[in-house]
Amino acid sequence: MSDGVGASVKDCREEFKPTAARRRAMSRLLGLVMLPALGFWLLLWTERDRQVGGIGFVVCWAIMFIGSLLLPKIVCPACHHKADHEIDHFCPECGSAAVDRSYGFFSIERCTACGKKLWRGKGGRRYKIRFCTVCGAHLDDTGV
Repeated sequence: MSDGVGASVKDCREEFKPTAARRRAMSRLLGLVMLPALGFWLLLWTERDRQVGGIGFVVCWAIMFIGSLLLPKIVCPACHHKADHEIDHFCPECGSAAVDRSYGFFSIERCTACGKKLWRGKGGRRYKIRFCTVCGAHLDDTGV
């Protein structure tokens, strides 16, 4: 492969493509729900429309919460493990087995091959999943 990953990496991009497409489409729809939520939030500040704003805001957030639970799981077609659960052996960005688990003050994982900090926080993960973190299979070119 020309991306610096060894030739022994299993290519699962075709098998993973439907899952990635569904996840991207649902994520875009959930992002669009944020626009009316912002509008309803603004209505909360007006005395006349406060009740409509509150109900609409709660409904929008409920849709986003339930939708985020219904997002397709990122399961590797090769090993059938969740590729976004935790970093096992392989970097999700470049697919190399060069993950340093003792990087920095807070022990943030970092890939020594591509230099990416593999940080997960309250807002979710700060990296894209292109490779399975368990078996190193190539899942997607752009990342999910």
